[in-house]
Parts: sequence; C-alpha cells; structure tokens
Amino acid sequence: MGTQRNNSRVKTKKIKKIFTSGGSESDNQAIETIKDYGIRNNKYHIISTAFEHHAVLNSLKRLENLGFEIELIKPSADGLIKTDDIKNAIKSNTAGISVMYANNEIGTIQPLHK
Repeated sequence: MGTQRNNSRVKTKKIKKIFTSGGSESDNQAIETIKDYGIRNNKYHIISTAFEHHAVLNSLKRLENLGFEIELIKPSADGLIKTDDIKNAIKSNTAGISVMYANNEIGTIQPLHK
C-alpha cells in the first residue's frame, strides 16, 4: 500500500524502491545493484570517476578484489568529466557507470545531459 501511494506521488512505474538512511548507504546500494546486474549478465567492468565519494570508491575497491575491472575516469583541470572519456571507456562487458553529479568538495556539476 505504501509503495502504491509513493508511486503516484512521484509518478514512477511500479518498480522496486529501496529507502536508505543516508548518502553512504545509498552509494553502497547503487554499487551493489551494478554488481548484481553484472554477475547476472556476465559483465564485470564498471566505470566511475577518480573523485567519487569514498563510499563509492571503497565499494568499487571491494568489487575489484572480487574480480571486477574498475575503470576510474580522471576529471579535467576544470573538475569536469569529459563525456567522450566516458563513451570511450564503455566496453561490451560494462555493467554500469557511476558519476557523482555534484561534487561537494570542489563544487562542480557534471553535464550529465550530454
């Protein structure tokens, strides 16, 4: 019942929603979801950025120890991740991409619309 009410409030499809207690737990859950997708689909490559939150980087390090290939894209001098760098990193076995939209330390906002 609560999920149905929430679906109508945020106008989403009836999909599984996971509510967490905060940012680090949400980061970990997102990486776990990519991991589970990768295992189910035999895709063991994950792309992220070199300046992600430590919750993401630590989760990715754990997956690397489990055999995943983790590719970290470095930001340019202006703190932005170049879209072409992400596109060029995608492989046939890429399970997912994780990019911090707004960096809380340097204040950049990534142009994800590109």
